[in-house]
Amino acid sequence: MKLVNETNWDTSQFKAFIRAVAEKEALTPEDISKLDVAIKYRRRSRKWEDNAIKGWGWYNSWRMRLEVVQGVAPDKVQAARQIALMLTFNQGVRKSTVRHDGGFYGTGWQERWAWANELPLEMKPEVPVEKPGKSIQVLNQIEHCLRQIVEWEKREKLAKTKLKTWNSKLKYYERRSRELAGGGKVEPVVPGPEKVRADEQTAGWVDVIRRGK
Repeated sequence: MKLVNETNWDTSQFKAFIRAVAEKEALTPEDISKLDVAIKYRRRSRKWEDNAIKGWGWYNSWRMRLEVVQGVAPDKVQAARQIALMLTFNQGVRKSTVRHDGGFYGTGWQERWAWANELPLEMKPEVPVEKPGKSIQVLNQIEHCLRQIVEWEKREKLAKTKLKTWNSKLKYYERRSRELAGGGKVEPVVPGPEKVRADEQTAGWVDVIRRGK
């Protein structure tokens, strides 16, 4: 039997519960091994009691889906009847035919399935989640600090490289500016009046920038 349990009810107990109902319904071990069951949560409904299990059974198949309300213990008698009903659908019997079966919908169905009350059906034991102690928290913080130090050291090295590059460029362009202003031997010809004024203006801008720095 394949059982996918998405609830907090014990999977092994639910599987034994379904197996017991199937045996009561005279299913063979081979048929029981083919069962494909999914158990999920459902919303509360005015039509259904909170402790009632809803079910879907596929015709001519061994698939069924059961739904329970979270945190509410299922009515075992109703659960047994519902599982048996789904097994009946699996065997190809239509719902219109089952409605005439007093064992499912008659006044005595509770007595027919009363034996299910003896079967265990409990929630899975909760596994306590241990919170990390103070020492663990401190160690985690130390690891975080070390990671940050490594990261910022990488950035520091990169920043030093960038500063060196831009300082080198700045010195180059300052030197070129002085040369263009007449402080170097860039051009062998004597500059005209317009070029002299432009060079003086360029030198003035550089001087203003450096004073501002």
